[in-house]
Amino acid sequence: MKKINYSHYLLILVLLLLTGCQSNETTKVLEEKLIVAKNQEIPSSRDGITVKMEKEQYVTTDDEITVNFQNESDDELTYGSGFNLEQKVKGTWYYVLFKEGTSVTDIGYLLQPNETKSETYSLDSLKNMLSPGEYRFIQSFEATSLAAPFEVIKP
Repeated sequence: MKKINYSHYLLILVLLLLTGCQSNETTKVLEEKLIVAKNQEIPSSRDGITVKMEKEQYVTTDDEITVNFQNESDDELTYGSGFNLEQKVKGTWYYVLFKEGTSVTDIGYLLQPNETKSETYSLDSLKNMLSPGEYRFIQSFEATSLAAPFEVIKP
C-alpha cells in the first residue's frame, strides 16, 4: 500500500516540476513577442492632421502598406520615414517587433498646409509576418503621434 502512495506522490511531483518548467518557457516566449504599447489611445486625427490607411484590410501575404497623410491645418508639418506598428490582442495594444539590427534612415518629409500625401512602407523589416488581427500604423508629426487602424486577414 505504501508503494502505491509513494508512486502517486512521485508522479505528482514530476508533473508539477514539468508544468513549472513549461510555464517559464511559455512566459519567456510571450514576453519576447508581446510588449505593451505605452500609449493605448492614439487618435487618427488631431489639429487638422489626419492619418488613414489606403485600404481598411490587408492580407497576411502583403509585403507593404500604404498610408495617406492629410494636412488641413495652416502649418507646414514634418514627419520621418520611420513608423511603428501595433497589434491589438484581447483589448490591449502591443508593439509589432522589427528584426534585430533594423535601422531607419532619418529622412524628413514635409507636408504642406492643405496637402495630402501617400506613402508606401515595406513590411520586410518586421520580425514576423503579420498574422490576422487588428493593427494600427503610428506616425509622428513633430510632437503629435497619430494612428491609422487597419485589419489583417487571411488571403
